[in-house]
Amino acid sequence: MIPHLLSELSEKYIPFVSFTINKVNYAIDVYSVQKIVRLSELTESLYKNEYSDKLIFNSKFMTPIVDLREQFGLFTLPYSPYTRAIIVNNSEKKIGIIMENNDLNVIHIAESFIKPFQTLTDDNKFLSGFAKMGNNTINLVKISAIMNIEDVNVN
Repeated sequence: MIPHLLSELSEKYIPFVSFTINKVNYAIDVYSVQKIVRLSELTESLYKNEYSDKLIFNSKFMTPIVDLREQFGLFTLPYSPYTRAIIVNNSEKKIGIIMENNDLNVIHIAESFIKPFQTLTDDNKFLSGFAKMGNNTINLVKISAIMNIEDVNVN
C-alpha cells in the first residue's frame, strides 16, 4: 500500500482551465491563459476569414475571437452578459476563445491520465488529446492549432 501512495505523490499533475461547450468538457493549459474577459463589446473585424470575424476591442487591447462552437460544427448561441472569452497567448499572438457559460474551473490532471488522439480528423483538429477522470472525459484544446489559424494575428 505504501509504494502505491508514493507513486501517487510523485506523479506530475498539470493545471488546466476547464469549461464546457454543448455539455462537453474542455480544458486549456492554464499557463497559456492570459485573462478571462466579459464580451462587453464585440466589433466586426476587417480581417474576416473562415475562423474569426469578431474582435474584442477596448482601450487596452484588440483581440480576434474564435467561437469553438462554429469550429466544432455546432450552432452558435447568441452572446449574453454572461458570455466570456478566455484570452490565450503565446510569444507572438493572442486570441480569444468564446465560452458559453461561466462555469470555469481550475483542475489538475495527472500526466498519466492524458491520452493523445490516435488520428487527426476535422472533429479533433483543435484538440491535442483527452483525459479520463472518473466518469468524465475532458477534451484538451490544442492552443498551437488555434494560434496557427491563418490570418488570425491581429495584435
